[in-house]
Amino acid sequence: MPIDVKIVPAREFIRTNANGEFDLEGTKELFLSVFAKMKDANVSEVIMDVREASSKLTAFEISELFSVLDRESWSAWKIAIVNRPKDDFDRAKYFELCAHNRGYQVGAFQDFEEAVTWLYPPHEP
Repeated sequence: MPIDVKIVPAREFIRTNANGEFDLEGTKELFLSVFAKMKDANVSEVIMDVREASSKLTAFEISELFSVLDRESWSAWKIAIVNRPKDDFDRAKYFELCAHNRGYQVGAFQDFEEAVTWLYPPHEP
């Protein structure tokens, strides 16, 4: 069965300032814009590829990013985050936890194929 996978690389939704530091407000605005475009295109499954991102997002900043999603009804969406943690804080897993606590379908993976399988589980004949 063919699938239509939408992949959003980190550079599409993470912003930094002129010093290369994470820009929370700019990222929140971009995050909203990306998801609004996907909603307009009737896309409900997405892979956010942040494997190449290197940020030191705090738990507070991650919660703030998630708060942007809380503004709309995203309950029908499935969002898979593919990451490669650079330190001992797996930010994607924390985002997944925040999402699950609010009833959203978010999965954090370090393997791209696992993310695709989670989004599109094989159908039993």
